[in-house]
Amino acid sequence: MSNCFFLLTIIVLFNYFILNVLAENSYYIISIRRNSKDVEYDKASEEVQNSIDKLVNDRMNDIYDIISKNRESYINENGKIDEKLNELDETLQLIKKRNVINSTIKKTQFKFINKNRISKQKINKKEKREEEFIPLESKLVIHICPVSNYYVIIAYLSDTVVPKIKALPNVISCLKSQTLKNHRSINHFSSSSSSSFSSSIKKENKKRALNTKIYNEEEILKETQWKGLGVQELEFNFELRNTHLSLISQANFNESAHLIYDNNYYYPASAGKGIDIYIIDDGLDISSSKANFDTYEGTPDERIIQCDGLFYDGQYHDVDKNNCNTDLEVKGYINHGTVVSIAAAGTLNGVAKKANIHMLAIDINSYDILTALDHVKQYAIPHKTVVNISSGCEGDHCPGGPVQDKVKELVDLGIIIFVSAGNSSSDGCHNKVFAGCEGVIPIGALNDVFFEESIEYIYRIGGYSSFGKCVQFFAPGAISVTDKTLDYIIFDDMGTSFSSPIVAGVAATIMSENLDINYDFTWIKNKLIELSIKDVIKGLDPNTPNRMINNGKRIIYGNPRCDDPSGEYHCQNQCCSKHGVCINPKSPDFFFKLLCDVDKGCNSEYGYCQKGY
Repeated sequence: MSNCFFLLTIIVLFNYFILNVLAENSYYIISIRRNSKDVEYDKASEEVQNSIDKLVNDRMNDIYDIISKNRESYINENGKIDEKLNELDETLQLIKKRNVINSTIKKTQFKFINKNRISKQKINKKEKREEEFIPLESKLVIHICPVSNYYVIIAYLSDTVVPKIKALPNVISCLKSQTLKNHRSINHFSSSSSSSFSSSIKKENKKRALNTKIYNEEEILKETQWKGLGVQELEFNFELRNTHLSLISQANFNESAHLIYDNNYYYPASAGKGIDIYIIDDGLDISSSKANFDTYEGTPDERIIQCDGLFYDGQYHDVDKNNCNTDLEVKGYINHGTVVSIAAAGTLNGVAKKANIHMLAIDINSYDILTALDHVKQYAIPHKTVVNISSGCEGDHCPGGPVQDKVKELVDLGIIIFVSAGNSSSDGCHNKVFAGCEGVIPIGALNDVFFEESIEYIYRIGGYSSFGKCVQFFAPGAISVTDKTLDYIIFDDMGTSFSSPIVAGVAATIMSENLDINYDFTWIKNKLIELSIKDVIKGLDPNTPNRMINNGKRIIYGNPRCDDPSGEYHCQNQCCSKHGVCINPKSPDFFFKLLCDVDKGCNSEYGYCQKGY
């Protein structure tokens, strides 16, 4: 019997240890609804809004009281009460101080400060009240924003407290917050190591340049119906990593046409002017690539490029307009949000070169997305705004309920939202990434191509890219950030994180062509489908729409290849590479040897060389 009693004691203690000592304290997203028949908060009367504000503040007090009474349940891994609960000691002193000042008060309540919105609640000073409000900026119970006809807050809860919160009146959901992760591929790297190659390529290009203008402006404008033509002339790049712009402004390239790949980027001259692109990401550092963030100050094309705010702990915070990086550990390379911004609207390496950029820098929590989206709702211009989100969630309830409802609010308002499909190499159409939300436009990535491969290899789904029936388009996923000369690559990156802002940039250029149209989700999606190049992407499952993004210019231009059957364009004293351009056979550069085995010399009448190893 004693042995059984001892065993039972061990089991009880073990369960207590598991359930209490190792219980995870976490922020929960709590939804509070006054009445299911209420309309959307922002469309309700001031009287209804005031009623909701009061109800929410009352529930926040209830939750705060429950947390206080269950303080002992917040045991951390060290067997001590969670440090976040130290706030309760401070608030207790506030209550004692207030009671000393006014001993007639029977009940003390907090007025939870809302940093995300200015509360419209008004307290009638003539009304006799038995409670006194103490302003409180809490880290345990925090305002987020109204969503649809309910209101969202977050609270720091222990496992013991969660059921008590769910049982409160008007609480319609209580979900654990999830962690966000960006959709940058794990293969991102600084390209300073390839800079000598880029410089060598540039020198070779200058020696063998044929015609500098290979396109017909009148022909392009007739095909695209653009009001004006913008052209960024980009010489052929052996690395094939600066193709993220040229690929979206021509039909699929075919080497059998005996033309050198045209690396120029063609776009409407309006280039996104008058359109706001909101980037919800980890921040923006303008100083890391000043050449990409030209505001064209003092010209008719002057634009806004700025950080609009930091969003962490579920709250809005003021920020340096030029630098709002939330990833403080980023060292030695450009942070994710900056590269995303460049892809969408960078002066050198971006799509919509005249669009405004608004960075909303968020932390890694799903509730910060809600706060950022609500900020867009408050300040964005309907029908003239594009939003990009290049991140996803890791939990079972993300994004789900409130995020989906907030997305619907923005879509109904005329805001167009693009999201990355994810880098899972699997179906991305579930609720763990934003691609699973209705009303967004999810974007997958094309294959990345390296210098020793054919340009045609890019017309495949990226090996990392998610897919599925919800993924509407595919765009280049690899982006190079260069210096002003375009021959020095500062940074290379890849992932659906960058295919998404590329398409957001394309949408901005389309919208800037006619600012009188009330653009919305349906209009833009249908237009992009119309312009897209169908059924050229290999490796897609049959349930995934086979659409490669295109901005309306499909004509293919290019100089003749050096291995053209006519023999007119051979390289003479140089080698003809597999890409149809000439290479100096005496070049000591290792990369050229991969393109052409110069040690063996030229082995055909046109100077064509085998790839060497």
